[in-house]
Parts: sequence; C-alpha cells; structure tokens
Amino acid sequence: MQHLKNRLETLCALVPRCPLVADIGADHAYLTIALLERGIAAHVLCTDLSPNSLDKARAALAKTPFEDRVTFCLGDGLLAIGEHAPNAIVIAGMGGETIVDILSQSTPKEGVSYLLQPMTRASHLRRFLIRHGFTVAEERLAKDDGRVYPILRAVRSTENEIWNEVDYICGKAHLFPEPDALTREYLQKIHRAFTRRKAGRVTAKLDTATEDAVLSTLNKLL
Repeated sequence: MQHLKNRLETLCALVPRCPLVADIGADHAYLTIALLERGIAAHVLCTDLSPNSLDKARAALAKTPFEDRVTFCLGDGLLAIGEHAPNAIVIAGMGGETIVDILSQSTPKEGVSYLLQPMTRASHLRRFLIRHGFTVAEERLAKDDGRVYPILRAVRSTENEIWNEVDYICGKAHLFPEPDALTREYLQKIHRAFTRRKAGRVTAKLDTATEDAVLSTLNKLL
C-alpha cells in the first residue's frame, strides 16, 4: 500500500469516495496512487503544470496496476482538467496564494468537494473561500517534520457567512473551548507570531486592533 506522510494521509481521509478526483499539481502522484489503491476514487485526473513532474507521475503509475484509471493532464491548475467534471478536487502542498490563484480560475461547483492543503498563508485562503462562494465544511490539522498544517474541505455555499478576522487567521474549526494537543500547538504558534507582530506594530506606533483581538481569543483558549 502507498505510504503517505501525515499531511497527505489526513488529506486522503477527507476525500469522499467518488467516481472522479482531480489531483491538481500531482507531482510524484503519491496521493493519486493512494486514492486508487484504497478505492476512494474510481478514476483520477492527474495534473501538473510541469512536463517533468507529469513524467514522474506517469513513471510512478506505470509501476502500479492503476495506470488505465488515470488521465494525465498537462496544464495550469483547474484549466488543465478541461471539460472533465470531477466530484472532488485536491490542491495540496502549495502556498495559500497559489491555491487561491488556482481556485480563481473557475467558480465553485455544486456537489464538488475541494480538498485544500496550504503550506503557508492559510488565513488568505480561508478569507478567499468565504468571500467567493465557498464554505469550509471541515478543517483538520496534520503534523509533518515538526510543522502543523491545516487541511480544509470546502464546498459551494449559497449563504453569506459572517467570519471575523480571528476566524480567518485561526480557522473557525479550531476555536473551541478545549483544543486537543495538536490544535493547541497550532494555536500557540499563531499566538507567538501575533505577539511578535504586535510588538513590531507598537514600536512603529501602528494600530494593533487585529493583533489584540487574536491574542485575546487565544489567551482564553490556551
């Protein structure tokens, strides 16, 4: 069975069992292989912007019995899947800004699950989702190589949700009275970052309302 690091393992567990999954930026195709091997996806669109990366994916799939259940797509983000209509779209291992750029290539599709794993700028991604027709249906954390990563499952929303700046920065799912050890570690990192950020803004005589709000919320949880 395809071995995955915690980050991809947690992501894989969030993908719904369905006929067609698009793995955007598949690179070595670790996730593609796991989705097929575990029976989560019947077929996968394996995409990448880089011809070399797509060749790596082809080579990896050639060593498995799943090659005929994969369509390889060379291209930029969601544009690479063309007229295909995946039930789930995975965009992982990229910065939050890059994931936003990819999502901006299309509009939220009804009935499609978007599995998103930003390496950086998760708050930027959450803000985009809520302001552009998505809702965050679920959010989990995974720790790899000493870092804690948020993993989101977003779907199309027809409601205007109200999130504040603390929600965007921390993730609404993590703001509950008794966080577990991993959530606590994640929130503590944010607390340290905003403590430093506040100190810098105080020195520069700038407004610290956002920093104060984040730190006040976290102080009640930690």
